[in-house]
Amino acid sequence: MAILSTPEYLTTTGWYFSCDGAVNEKRSINSIAGMNTEVQAVAGDTMGQSKGIANRQAKPGGFSKFGNITIKVVATTERDLYDWYFKCNPRDGGKSTWTQKNFTATITVVNAANDPTMRFEIQECYPCKYTPFEFGVDSNLALESFELVHNGWVRTQ
Repeated sequence: MAILSTPEYLTTTGWYFSCDGAVNEKRSINSIAGMNTEVQAVAGDTMGQSKGIANRQAKPGGFSKFGNITIKVVATTERDLYDWYFKCNPRDGGKSTWTQKNFTATITVVNAANDPTMRFEIQECYPCKYTPFEFGVDSNLALESFELVHNGWVRTQ
């Protein structure tokens, strides 16, 4: 009889956002929203019939659909997120750097020993919305917020 081990519970002391070629350092994350995926279920073949009613089984109906991801990071003196946004979305309608490079971003969760315990890669992403700062009455911590459009994410650890 195989003995099942208890998985390690993921508790976190920090999580970080990084993006090669766009963000200068690991940015400490305050919150993430919209990191999800879904496949639309469609009606499938008839499984049987009882009392004149056909029972159908739902099955996946196509490709995965990924929502935009909104990330709030702790603001620093760095301009990297600001510069990244306006390189991808020029104010004057000029040429975007998005045509030159598909960015891959990483979200990493670390434990109390600062060891990575979970990692996600966000594939072919770029910022489609940017908020330079947010302050709340319950905190004096400044936050930068940005929304990423992307072509999917995968868990790599």
